[in-house]
Amino acid sequence: MSAVAIDAVHVPPHPFFDFNDAPDRIERRHDKDELRARLLDQLEAVLMYLFPNGKRQGTRFVVGNVQGDAGDSLVIELEGPKRGLWIAFATGESGDVLALWAAARGFAVPRDFGELLDDVGDWLVVPTSFIPAQAKSSAAHDTLGPHTGKWDYYSADGNYWLACTATTHPRGSNTGPGTSPPVRRACPTHARSITCLR
Repeated sequence: MSAVAIDAVHVPPHPFFDFNDAPDRIERRHDKDELRARLLDQLEAVLMYLFPNGKRQGTRFVVGNVQGDAGDSLVIELEGPKRGLWIAFATGESGDVLALWAAARGFAVPRDFGELLDDVGDWLVVPTSFIPAQAKSSAAHDTLGPHTGKWDYYSADGNYWLACTATTHPRGSNTGPGTSPPVRRACPTHARSITCLR
């Protein structure tokens, strides 16, 4: 194995090299305000889907309860600034159109809120937006100071094997009492690690 010393080389500011090639987790997500607006845009179709036993009475839609039984105890406003707001006079429950969807479809909010949004989005055929994983911080995660040296190691056949870096401790010394413990750094092409002293 041969070692090559390189001075003043830019090294990523993380205290370790991440050789995990698994994709970062990307979450599927719907925007609740967009879904609420779309539900309100087609409110009567939504209500007929959720409550086939309901009916329109003037500027309101009435049905027996959130289970969809016939009756007029559950009232949903169809027009004006209160459009989509509802109240169940028998139970005292009330809310907006998303809360109505949750009650009618059996979602326990806030625990099932993500599933609620997915259900509404699926019914509305709204494509989900994907939230990319958060970018890794560019700030250094250790307090050992700037990197003062880097050593690249290559295998006998010339393939890159690993890199070790040295840092200057904030107290000004790399050795002696008060220095940091050794850090394990993963090798990129082998399932083992090497300890590099700082």
